[in-house]
Amino acid sequence: FFFSSRRRHTRFLPVSWARRCVQETDQGEITCLKIDFLNRLIISASWDSTIHVQEYSQSEVNLKRVVKNAHFNKQINLLEVSVYHNVFVTGSSSNIIYIWDYEYFKPIGCVQLPNMSEPTAFGFINGLSILLVCLLYTSDAADDLLC
Repeated sequence: FFFSSRRRHTRFLPVSWARRCVQETDQGEITCLKIDFLNRLIISASWDSTIHVQEYSQSEVNLKRVVKNAHFNKQINLLEVSVYHNVFVTGSSSNIIYIWDYEYFKPIGCVQLPNMSEPTAFGFINGLSILLVCLLYTSDAADDLLC
């Protein structure tokens, strides 16, 4: 089961729904999976550079939107959703972070990180409109992890 705790409410989502997400789409191996309990949506990203949004109910999962070739044939390693800001961000092993409109699933911007770096984690601070990004700096001498 996936577990989500919001204040005093606890919700469980069966793992079989995640399996249905893979089986009902042509999506490759899923690398990121986020669940929007407010809108009853499952957002997944995969190694074949696609993003799927599916609406779930008690009995079924329906495909709503698909973005193909989102990172120009690079695998998507990171996904973070902010319903509060109406955006989601994706990252791959390159140094570019893509920012997407959550409602229309259109790209609204990108951030190019310094050379020799790649994102390792994302996080939103909802009330302040801040996106936190952890980076892995790779150099000839050593690897450094900075947030």
